[in-house]
Formats: sequence, structure tokens, C-alpha cells
Amino acid sequence: MRIILLVILWVVVNGQNYKRIGYLPEGGTSVTILPIKGYDANHNGFPEIYYHPYRYLQPAVIRIWEYKNFNHYFLVGDSIRDYIFINLGSFDNDDKSDLLAWGGGHFYVLESPSPDSYPTRQVWSSDSTYFAFGGIHVADLDQDGRMDFLFSNALGGIYVYENYGDNSYVLVWDTVLGSNYNFTSGDFDGDGLIEFPSGNVGGGSWVYECCGDNRYRPISQLDNPSNSHDIFFGNDLDQDGKLEFIISSAPGVGGSRAYQFRVYEAVGDNDYEVSYTSDIIYRPYNLGVGRGSYCGDVDLDGQDEIIWAIEDNWYIYKAFGNNNFQRIFTAYPDYNWHNETRVYVYDLNGNGYPEIIETGGTNGTGPNDSTETVIWEIEAVRLLYPNGGEVFNPGDTVEIKWRTFDPPGCDSLSLFFSADSGYTYDTIMTGIPASETTYNWIVPDTTSAQCMLMIWAYGPGVGWDFTDSVFAIGVGISERKSHKLRELKIYPNPSHGLINLALPADVINLTLFDASGRLIHHLSPSPHLQFTLPPGIYFLKIETEAGPIHHKILILK
Repeated sequence: MRIILLVILWVVVNGQNYKRIGYLPEGGTSVTILPIKGYDANHNGFPEIYYHPYRYLQPAVIRIWEYKNFNHYFLVGDSIRDYIFINLGSFDNDDKSDLLAWGGGHFYVLESPSPDSYPTRQVWSSDSTYFAFGGIHVADLDQDGRMDFLFSNALGGIYVYENYGDNSYVLVWDTVLGSNYNFTSGDFDGDGLIEFPSGNVGGGSWVYECCGDNRYRPISQLDNPSNSHDIFFGNDLDQDGKLEFIISSAPGVGGSRAYQFRVYEAVGDNDYEVSYTSDIIYRPYNLGVGRGSYCGDVDLDGQDEIIWAIEDNWYIYKAFGNNNFQRIFTAYPDYNWHNETRVYVYDLNGNGYPEIIETGGTNGTGPNDSTETVIWEIEAVRLLYPNGGEVFNPGDTVEIKWRTFDPPGCDSLSLFFSADSGYTYDTIMTGIPASETTYNWIVPDTTSAQCMLMIWAYGPGVGWDFTDSVFAIGVGISERKSHKLRELKIYPNPSHGLINLALPADVINLTLFDASGRLIHHLSPSPHLQFTLPPGIYFLKIETEAGPIHHKILILK
């Protein structure tokens, strides 16, 4: 029995793969303290990526890239000039997005002029100057419904600003105690009070606890090695009922940096111990120690994973039992060219599987220094053929081939065709059983050198894959259209709400059902219909003179 269990565990641990699905030719810098985040600030259903880029001898700027279907990203204007990005959200609980920034010693809050715009209008600045030592943590630390800004400086000072109404923030607490560098927060010991542990550069750090409205105190000191400033939150990673915080260290050992992370759990009120210590990864000493790690449920199994970043790589660790973590993925087996790397987890494309957003670069200040951002996602399905470069004729029968992966697994698949390099797609077939790995496709009468296929695997989320490059449909003998339903078009599908129907003349009746089979609408046939649906899976029954046809419609959030 023991041998069988070990074999099963090995298959599960080694069965996950993550692939690149997006790339930006620029990324964040000083990533130890400056984050990268995803957020839909203008509430249009297409999230943005925010970060502070490296720009040689140029003013500071907050860069914004917005997501568009499918896995495309577009630079938003000239972004936001003269500020350094810190964080964003809704800090004062109105319907407008807020962005926390820094510049010239002051903190600033920028707000969206309207709910459907980006946060570009400055509405607040700090009354004093601060040169923060580490990152700025944003959370409701005293659980009074008001967001707090927590940060420290190089002299050991710790400060908390709190929201006090619309576009108003006030310094409510400060103290001086040792050296702190970066924070996370949560009720780690389960006493109903929020704690915020700190990282540190020199080694050793403190845990603080809220002890009343805008009141905090140190409760525990941690014994950490040097360069333990990568600290992040764990949402009960091993499912034992306890929240965790993780601290990654990188002390110098000979001519190397010894990267290692420690998982902390409470063993009593205000008492914390290391529950897991990772393996050590040695990297060259001269590369630096810039990094930022994160936790998130990237395989959508209901359990968060540790995405651990070091200077030139990142890894995924998963819990298999209480305090038992194992590495399940390495991003770069031969490392990359970065001197610093930060990761973040956010579902940018809305398909259910959160992406891992990796950013970093050389972390230098010269004209040849550079950065990048790479966007990754768990691989659920891989399109094998056609995969780019082929030339087909209308009427050809092409055997489309693919492979699925478990985890994450899938229940069914759909195929889509694009004649414009993947900007719009028409449905080929839906409801393909998960056991199938091929489909015989009749090439349509569409002449284009910019053709692509897309396959969707419906599982815990919706995994996508595309042909790696375009293929062509040349001039040839058209397939015989035995039925006017060739004129049927449902677009865009998948959609973010708006659906257009172009119908042939022989449609008798249209009915729309949700995924449970409940009738949603009776539609009157006409040559062109347009309607809007909330997120979900729907089935359109089209009754014609030749018989009924069913089509699946997918509405993304």
C-alpha cells in the first residue's frame, strides 16, 4: 500500500505544467519594495496591469497595460507621469478606484475622476515627507472598516495612515522599534486581532498586533537570517485551519546567496514557530537579492500554492498534508537573465485560472539595463495540429489534434476558428467529450493568410490554447453548402456580455437555456439579433426546416 500511495503522490506532484500566455517588453524595477498588480480600475471587464518601470534618465511613470481578448495587452496612453506606483484598490469605499503613489518624499492618492476611468487625478498628499524603508502594506489593520497604509523608514520608525472619509487620510499611529522592512498581515493566531509581521534586511524581525482602535504593539520577535525581507501571506496553505506567513531569506554563504523560505504558524496566542523550512538554492552573490513572492490558487483546486521568487527564477510549492510542502514546478530550469524577480497572482483574462505575473530585470541604472513582464497560466490543453505555417484549401478535411492535462482536468472541449490573427473567433464545435483528442474539421470557404485555431478545455476554469502562428486558407474548391445554416453566425463567442446573431431565412424558432436547462428566453427569428447576457454558459436551440441545431454560448466575467 505504501508503494502505491507514493506512486500516486509522484504523479500528482509532477503532473502540473505552466506555460507563457503573455509578454510585455518592459517590467517593474526595485521589485523588493515596488509591486506589480492586476486590477480593473475603470470597471470595464478588462483588468489592467500596473507597475513602476525602469526608464534611463527619464521621469518616473506608472505604467498601465490593459487586457483584451484573447491574451492581448495594450499600453494605455502615456500612463501616469511623475509618480511611483505603490498600490491600488478602493481605499475610501466609494465607487471610484484609488491608487497609492510616492514621489519626492510624499505619499499621494490618485482617484478615478469617474467610475469608468483610470485613477489619474491626485486627491491627497501626505502632510509630511517620508523615505520609506521597504514596501507599503495596505490593509484594514484594526478592523474598523477603514483602510490603513503601513510602512517603515530606515531609522526604525513605523507609521500607519488611515482613511478618514472621502479622499482623506490621517497619521494615526507611529513608533520606533528596531529595523523593519516589508510587512504582511492577518489573524495568524486566531484571537480575533490582526497581526502584522515584518521582514528585515539585517536579520531578525518583529510581529506586531492590533490592541485597539489605531493601537498596535510588538508581541513576538523572530530569529531570521539576513536579507529576510521577502514576507508574504499564506491562506491556510496546508488546510490545518491556521493562516501562515512566509519569510524568504538570502544570507551570504561564501561567494553565494543561500535562498530559503520558512513557513510560520501560530502555536499559541502571540507565539509563532517555523512549521516548514524549504530546501536551499544557491545563486551567485553578485546578482543581488531583489525579489517578491506571493501565494495563490493557481491550479484552481481550492488550495493556495506558494509561488516563491528568487533573483533569477521562481518556483511553485504545494502542501501535501500538514506542514508538508513539495516543489511542483520550476519556471526556468537553467535560470533567466534577471537580477531581481517579483511574482503576483491575478486572473487577468477572466477564464477562472489565475495567472502568475512575473516581472523583473537587471535592476541597474545604466542605459543598457532592461526589464520584462511574463504572464503564465496552468496548462490545461495543448493544440498540436495545425500549429502554424500550413496551407489548406476550402473544403479540405483537417484532423485537428490536441492533448489535455490533469491536473487541472477538463469535462469537455470547444474549438474556434479565426481569420484575423486571433482577434475574433467563430465557433467550430462545442461539447466535444474530454476523452477525444482529434476532430475532423471541414475547412471553410474563407481566403486568409492570418488563420488561427483556439481550443477551450472546460474544467475548474477554462483553459485555452492557440495555434503558435498563423496558417493560410488559399483559393480552392469551396465546400458544398448543403444547408443554409452555413450562413449562421454567433459572435463574439466567447463574449463579455454582448451577443450578435446573423440567421439564415429558414430559422423557425429560437430558444435560449442556461447551463441547468432552465428556459431563459424565447427569441423571434430575424436576420439580425443582438442581446446581452450575464456571465455563464448558455445553450441556444435553433429550430429550422431541416431540424434543430444546438450551440453553446459562453459569457465571461
